[in-house]
Amino acid sequence: VETGRRHRGTAQAMHVPTRTMPGVVVLAGDLGGTKILLELSRCEGGSLEVLFGRRYAAAQYAGLESVLRAFLDEFSASGALPPGIDRACFGVAGPVAEERAKLTNLPWTIDAAELAHRFGICSVQLVNDFAAAAHGIDELRPEALVTLQAGEPVDRGTRAILGAGTGYGAAYSIWTDAGSKSVICKRTLPPSSRSTSVMTVGGSGDGK
Repeated sequence: VETGRRHRGTAQAMHVPTRTMPGVVVLAGDLGGTKILLELSRCEGGSLEVLFGRRYAAAQYAGLESVLRAFLDEFSASGALPPGIDRACFGVAGPVAEERAKLTNLPWTIDAAELAHRFGICSVQLVNDFAAAAHGIDELRPEALVTLQAGEPVDRGTRAILGAGTGYGAAYSIWTDAGSKSVICKRTLPPSSRSTSVMTVGGSGDGK
């Protein structure tokens, strides 16, 4: 919710478009302190077709709902029929708990249930952005990888994910004795804030 408060029972749902295409329509988003990346895709028969993607300056919007409305309006203006969105997942630059997230470097609070209701999405999931990156490594194609220093790959070895953006983010991906993947995320705020936010993401291997 853009005001940072819960308004269950009073939220107004926007018109939910009827299904206009086969397959599963997925909305993916990367929510950072400076920019918001959104991409709409269709999954069918093991293939992925990107339908529409846009980049937005986060500071120009009051919250994620405003960005999503602009995104869907642009998609409709392109001449495409509005699809019904089956699933959405957002990588959030901040801690996630009980399907709610507060961005570290923006005054935004996001509620997955509210988004699902207002935009008619069957399933909405929030995950820390560096946890999402850690779990996404296995999906990268060989041409997307660059070797900085050659070495011998280690099966189920520990991985480090580093990124410098509005703040500095890092994640460590390790395998537990039970054979599940555990991701530990750490985000440091800009130097002027002189504070650090640390979050541990569950090790069930389900991407949360």
